[in-house]
Amino acid sequence: LPELSQEINQSSRPRLCLNFRLWFEGEEGAGIGVFREAMTLLFLALVGQVPSSPLPKLLCSYNGGYTFHIDPTTSQLPLAYFEMLGRLIGLSFVYGVLLPFRLCKPLLGLILGEVVSVEDLKDVDEGLFSETIEDPMNPGKFLHVDMIEDGRDIPVTQENKFEYIQEFTTFRVFFGVNEQIASLLRGLHYILPKHILNGTFTIEELSVILSGSLEVNIEEWKSNTNYADGISP
Repeated sequence: LPELSQEINQSSRPRLCLNFRLWFEGEEGAGIGVFREAMTLLFLALVGQVPSSPLPKLLCSYNGGYTFHIDPTTSQLPLAYFEMLGRLIGLSFVYGVLLPFRLCKPLLGLILGEVVSVEDLKDVDEGLFSETIEDPMNPGKFLHVDMIEDGRDIPVTQENKFEYIQEFTTFRVFFGVNEQIASLLRGLHYILPKHILNGTFTIEELSVILSGSLEVNIEEWKSNTNYADGISP
């Protein structure tokens, strides 16, 4: 896995997107099936689901594994890991390899060049989202951090509470992971330039492209199934 991640980071876009092949040492298999298996294994390692993996865990979930965000404990790791993750996500798009997890809405929005919204906070911290929306003028006991210049000296009022909520949302989504997100986007946009993504897909559409749909249409499945050898619905 370390050799594979280094190879991905150092390869050119044409090589990665047009003629990238993977295989396992000591095995004869090659092609898209092996490529999918290797990509899936690498993604699972990066969310901590491969025992004894030499790669660090880069993503974590705040909602029981439903969606994943950058792990804030990764601030000491080389940013090259996150650039590699971005390239891998881009390659999964190019080759049609589904991610074995779902990215949270803030990350998907940033990939598409969108501004983080208040609703995005729900994907990162639903409890905090509820508290902030219900009573933004009494956010509880937090570490004092200026989200805007001299912010600690500006009281939250009815007039500025929506500005506060927006600033707080951006702060919470980016806190401790700003550089990691920037590196991830740099890697992803190396494979998929911004103009290909921005304004082309919605967050929901990109989520389905990268991770598949959570819904199964049984009737559509039946109508697109070919039966043979006497087998019938």
